[in-house]
Amino acid sequence: MTAIFPTEVFERIIDYVWPDQTRRTLMACMFVCRAWFPRARVNLIYEIILRHPRQLRLFAQLVGKRPALRPLIHILHIWPSRADDCKVMGTFPLMLAHHLPNLRSLSMRGLTTVRPIARYPQSHHLTFPILREFSFLTILMIGPVHFTSMTTFARLVGSFTSLTILVCQGITWGNAERSPSAYKPIARLKLRSISIGYMKWTEQLADMLLAIIDPTSLHTLNLRPNYQWYVEHAEGLLEAIGPSLQHLVIGEGATVEAKYSGSYLAYNTSITKLWMTSHPNYESEVATCNLLSRVHAPSLQELILSLSSVPYSLSDQFLSRPGLNPREIVFENMARFPRAYREASRLSSEVRDRLPQTYSRGVVRFENAPNRSWWEVA
Repeated sequence: MTAIFPTEVFERIIDYVWPDQTRRTLMACMFVCRAWFPRARVNLIYEIILRHPRQLRLFAQLVGKRPALRPLIHILHIWPSRADDCKVMGTFPLMLAHHLPNLRSLSMRGLTTVRPIARYPQSHHLTFPILREFSFLTILMIGPVHFTSMTTFARLVGSFTSLTILVCQGITWGNAERSPSAYKPIARLKLRSISIGYMKWTEQLADMLLAIIDPTSLHTLNLRPNYQWYVEHAEGLLEAIGPSLQHLVIGEGATVEAKYSGSYLAYNTSITKLWMTSHPNYESEVATCNLLSRVHAPSLQELILSLSSVPYSLSDQFLSRPGLNPREIVFENMARFPRAYREASRLSSEVRDRLPQTYSRGVVRFENAPNRSWWEVA
């Protein structure tokens, strides 16, 4: 077959066969012929999933005996399958630190997305120093995982010196009270993007982030928890980020205390994209409008409103006031197939009826909710 078509054609096709949970397709491609073997092996080992200590030992032995495989590994997932297997989250650095020179992405998650059954194990005293060996790691995704303290979590994150993207989902800790001076990394992280979801946003969490990152390098802040939280708790972080912030996502559950009179985005004058999500109920839509009324973003290019209907308090004057006059307003339909097309038509009619001036300006666009993970900001 390879005599009929150039090998490059088959390699291009194999590149579209990405590893699934079983990896059977790529493994089958490896044994078709010698010409298919190299590219299929590269794609197969590009992303590795480790679920229990036995897999970790076998994988460490494999890369130890075959150094040629080490540069091919770019993504590592530590996903324990049982509570007793959570020890792999603490032991993998000791066994793999010098064997993964090109590791770019690391994810550690618990046994469920509902509650963090997985507990981060008691770490060896060399675990965090050895994590610095992953000098090319730029993406870290954690959760749901329970840490013994916020300091342990901070030490884990601060150990990856080249980190640029941090995603935290459903993380809890035993001792939430933490002083920002309890842990200070060797150098503050130059993070470009932080996503916090499905966890309680507190002032202690904001103080911890300020202690380990350089806020002036932050480009994207994604706050999409499903628990009620007050935006004021993030005010110190937003003020420290200042004009460096360009993309901001405020998710469902966010609210503002009635007595709060500040403008929590007054220092973030360079925001170009603001994305707000609300639940399909009256209280959530009112809270969304309350948040928008306090936004001051003169450089705003795109405002994305992910909702099921147009709130009654949203008006043409509201969307064209000083500080909130985006060049494009995107109404994102939250309904899924097969209701998506019907709900999109209804939402479009509501916008034309309730926001005639905004609609006539030609700045309104309608989209269906994209099929992507919550931390992905286009």
